[in-house]
Amino acid sequence: MKCEIIRDLLPSYIEGLTSEESNQSIEDHLKTCPKCKKYFEEMQASITAPEIDAASKAEIQPFKKLKKKTWRAIGVTVIICALVFGGVTYYYNHGWIPSSEDVNMTCEKVGDVVTLSFYNKDKNVTMTAYLDYSTKDGSEQITLNARHANPFKKSMRQGAYYGYTFIDDSIVYNEDGSKRKLTDEDILVIKYKDRDVKIKIKDLADGKL
Repeated sequence: MKCEIIRDLLPSYIEGLTSEESNQSIEDHLKTCPKCKKYFEEMQASITAPEIDAASKAEIQPFKKLKKKTWRAIGVTVIICALVFGGVTYYYNHGWIPSSEDVNMTCEKVGDVVTLSFYNKDKNVTMTAYLDYSTKDGSEQITLNARHANPFKKSMRQGAYYGYTFIDDSIVYNEDGSKRKLTDEDILVIKYKDRDVKIKIKDLADGKL
């Protein structure tokens, strides 16, 4: 058989559509014709490669989908964890100025020291007090700050405290150790969210409000 006829039959031969007699003729020709044999090998490679590639893709595709789902799940988990951690951190670290109705204030005198104590009525809330000397009228001002108690951190105290050491009913020690003569103008301002409570400092000498 001529090369042209063989080459025309090769596609059908590769797909198994030719008869046994034709198959024998084609195979005998390929054994003796290097050009047709090379043509056959190239054609066979071009036909089978896409099939192999398609099969490989079909096998790999589920793993790609699984990989995408895994990374998507990891990404969602990371985002959720970040939001939860951020929310918890904000919840326990965010402070606010409490209302006066939410705070119990007591006054106690031990020896010469008079201590004001501030406790939030909610036992899950801790208190701190910040002293501000920069008020316009020169009075002392305590700004209270409330914060949710963090169950993961053991707090040594629940309330906020501020005190004076009295030498007598009208003289106190300043923080630097100097003495101060109290007058009616010496006012302690306790700042709440809803109002300011003003107390004459010398009225605290007996440890009572």
